[in-house]
Amino acid sequence: MIGLLLALFLPVVSAAPGRNLSVVFETFSLPLAEAAALLREKPRDAELHARLVAGLADPSVRQEGLTVLRTLEGGVASNAAVVEVRSPSEYIAIWRPGTGSGPPQPGEFPSSLIPVFGERFETRQFGFELTLEAGSEADDRLSLRIEPKWTRQAGRSFHGQGTARLAMREIETQRMEAIIQAKAGKPSLLGTFNRTPESKIAPLAPTRVWFAFITVTPMES
Repeated sequence: MIGLLLALFLPVVSAAPGRNLSVVFETFSLPLAEAAALLREKPRDAELHARLVAGLADPSVRQEGLTVLRTLEGGVASNAAVVEVRSPSEYIAIWRPGTGSGPPQPGEFPSSLIPVFGERFETRQFGFELTLEAGSEADDRLSLRIEPKWTRQAGRSFHGQGTARLAMREIETQRMEAIIQAKAGKPSLLGTFNRTPESKIAPLAPTRVWFAFITVTPMES
């Protein structure tokens, strides 16, 4: 699978670094009905972006994020605003003599008298991450592979009982991956995305649609 992804991307990236690039990544959100009506008009990307910016005076239109990155043609850039959290990924149940008829058998869930401890741990990152790789096609055209990702801790779910009760993290993720050819200096729509209807962070969020834009501008040396 990794080899396939690399093969798909090889034509996109330039063979050698070139111009300096300024990359602006923006997200806006609209109520679902308004977003659907706007897209049915089939505006060009730059017009759609301009209408969203002009609509920010309306409380129903929100700018959700703004990130600026600088990189070279043929280069890679990333941005992250995250919190690292370490938590158990595997558990072990320790049987204490005198607390039951004997140690649990393979596949048997430990009784409420057998405490459970973390045996192996992993580090998860929660927040926003943005990765991009830049190539070029012509003076006014630029090829980009871009991957924004939002990871949030939504809460905890519990399994078992007593000393064998386990707390498991619930995680919500929004992720987009796109390979596009953008016109220099013009906003390009990467796509839209929504939160899951089961979202615990923002239960009303599925009634809104997020628009993700990228604007790439070559910079003078």
